[in-house]
Amino acid sequence: MPTTVDTSAAGLGVARFGRRAGRQVEQCVDLAEDPRALDDGGLWFVVVDFPWAGVPRPRSRAWRFAQTDAPPSGAESTGVVGASDGSAVWSGPEAASWTSSMSCAEYQTAVDEVRAAVREGDVYQANICRVLSAPLPAIGGEPDAEALAGVLAAGNPAPYAGLIHVPAGAGVDPVWVVSASPELYLRVADGRVASGPIKGTATTASGLTAKDSAENVMITDLVRNDLQRVCEPGTVEVTRLLDVEEHPGLVHLVSEVEGSLVGSGAGTGTGTGARVDWAALLGATFPPASVSGAPKSSALRLIAHLETAPRGPYCGAVGWVDADAGRRSSPWAYARSGGRTTCSGSAPAPASPGGATPRASGPRPSSRPADWWGWPPERRAPRSGRVRQTDRMTLTLWVDGTFVDADQPSISAVDHGMTVGDGVFETAAVDGGQAFALSRHLRRLARSATGLGLEVPDEAEVRDAVRQVLERAGETAGRVRITLTAGQGPLGSGRTPGAQTLVVAASPASVAPTSRSVRAPWVRNERSAVAGLKTTSYAENVVALAFAAARGGDEAILANTVGELCEGTGSNVFVERGGELLTPPLSSGCLAGISRELMIEWGRQEGLPVREAEPGELRYGVLDEVLEGRAHLGLTSSIRDLQPVTELDGVAIDAGPLTVAGREIFQRHRAETIDP
Repeated sequence: MPTTVDTSAAGLGVARFGRRAGRQVEQCVDLAEDPRALDDGGLWFVVVDFPWAGVPRPRSRAWRFAQTDAPPSGAESTGVVGASDGSAVWSGPEAASWTSSMSCAEYQTAVDEVRAAVREGDVYQANICRVLSAPLPAIGGEPDAEALAGVLAAGNPAPYAGLIHVPAGAGVDPVWVVSASPELYLRVADGRVASGPIKGTATTASGLTAKDSAENVMITDLVRNDLQRVCEPGTVEVTRLLDVEEHPGLVHLVSEVEGSLVGSGAGTGTGTGARVDWAALLGATFPPASVSGAPKSSALRLIAHLETAPRGPYCGAVGWVDADAGRRSSPWAYARSGGRTTCSGSAPAPASPGGATPRASGPRPSSRPADWWGWPPERRAPRSGRVRQTDRMTLTLWVDGTFVDADQPSISAVDHGMTVGDGVFETAAVDGGQAFALSRHLRRLARSATGLGLEVPDEAEVRDAVRQVLERAGETAGRVRITLTAGQGPLGSGRTPGAQTLVVAASPASVAPTSRSVRAPWVRNERSAVAGLKTTSYAENVVALAFAAARGGDEAILANTVGELCEGTGSNVFVERGGELLTPPLSSGCLAGISRELMIEWGRQEGLPVREAEPGELRYGVLDEVLEGRAHLGLTSSIRDLQPVTELDGVAIDAGPLTVAGREIFQRHRAETIDP
């Protein structure tokens, strides 16, 4: 059964897109009637349905929320905002309950008609979709959108993932949408507007064809034409063309077009305080060209003729508008094309089934429509599960002062960091294009380098490298890693004097709202020469984490050689016991985690009973108390913040109230300062 959300009181609702999150809905507006409401202040979350022949005026709505904050780690995180116990679990429909708006024969006929229209010169391209639907039982509430978002983050992580759930009974128009889109429809900031269409998809970059490139160029030109209708003459430009973006299981061809909005003064030195004409912007660009076709008007007529059910938010737009940011400079808005993976449904009445209507597309194995019908079976979303931390494939890499591609040789084959793990590193979360707690991370990098006998790198150089990488990575960056190695050396453990290697890399990041942890059969050596140093010698962590993953976990928890609780493979551990939140002392051999350090500092400031345990106070056997319900468990790391553990060794456990309170404290303080 799905986790459900109580709808008995008004003032509910939760939304998240990227680093923006909201709770407690307070207003909903129809953008077709009142688009200027977006300028009235506050943080708005927007859903615009794709137009359909059977709906005279597709819905375009925006919800404003009373409480806004930054969600858990990662640029596109889908952690819990509204659930208080951190235990969201998703159980989806049975496979046999899914129905399609088109039969296989109807779908093939529709494709044949599009091909005939192309031959006749009516269209160059039209995108035809079918809708898959299945009932979702909801007892005592509505299906939990955050739980589904978590499963999608594990199985289909996307740089523009988001959700909005306003239940029936909240006092405004209800909505239930979860999206995992890789595509940017619109970005508005500082008087500039950008759109990033996707055209061309394959399992690997080598599978992309000349046809994919031609399609992408055609749609990019259409987007350029759309933006010219609302931008100052001469300002519209293609800033990216035919970039290959890697995602789990596939690659996309992506381009980007930007321009200065009419009246914004962007790039002229006259300021960017003008209001955005949202009606004009949506009117010129919606629906997105990449999910309709070209010419757009002809493609839409063909879609209206052939499709048998409304797409709803799929291929429409979901995103946010920060009207308060507009009061300082100009409005910031992100709208993500609902394409690729979207689930939506009418908010059901309590004790009634909800609806899930995913619409999916992907790379095609051949030109035969029958082959497209069930493809690819191996990428179907899991029916149930909890989310795991995932590392997306899109990387921005800087090596010793030069940007390089991920598949480009850039480090010596005899670099000591590769041959013997002779290096140190730091990983910091990225918030709004900046590395979080960078000063603390750089101080720890220096301590680790000194402990390993490496020369401490110039801090100004490292900061500048991080800045360059994050500027290039853009909005999708969720983490940045700084790696320092001893450079080229012999195949053995001895070092050769010479230049060290410095690597800075940024990637998207996604993390689960809760963790499934497993006790590892190995121990951490608290008397090791590198105990407490963050080195690149991570093989024992790889083995331990693989052990946990084979048992359905996302983290392995280790003892030290004397039977004390130590740490996880990439996290610090907090135990909630006896009315306190305790973490093992550094003498246990654990890493001096930055998030661990901040949790203790911020918790004490807020009166939370949190402290470092005395040596020997937390034995590894405390995990038995956790399984018995007499204690609770949480993890901290740069990407996790404070993450409740809700499963240990395959046994469901409760998130502790102090752990949940600690998580809220951490997230609130993190939203207030970028470099504490």
